[in-house]
Amino acid sequence: IKTPSRSLLDMLMCHFGSNNAQTLDGMLFSRYIAPQDQQRFTDFIAESSQANAPARSLHVDMKDSSGVTFSAELFHVTVPSLTSEHEHLIGISNDSSGDRLER
Repeated sequence: IKTPSRSLLDMLMCHFGSNNAQTLDGMLFSRYIAPQDQQRFTDFIAESSQANAPARSLHVDMKDSSGVTFSAELFHVTVPSLTSEHEHLIGISNDSSGDRLER
């Protein structure tokens, strides 16, 4: 995770409601993917990182900072970078906002 995002902090329940969005910088995004979806996520990123690959989506279970799982849809595309070959842009849609309350 390279840039701060309050929305991501809130989704992952990290310092919920705080203005400090620096805490995720440098963290591996895959840390928040549930173990059973780790390989599918890795394959998804590899496949959608191919040259001229269109944006794709993948439904996964994610874990918040407390380890509570929730369903999400990930959208991925690679973008050119000034400092490396390419970077990953990942959009996240929470599939079930009420899901955490039911568990």
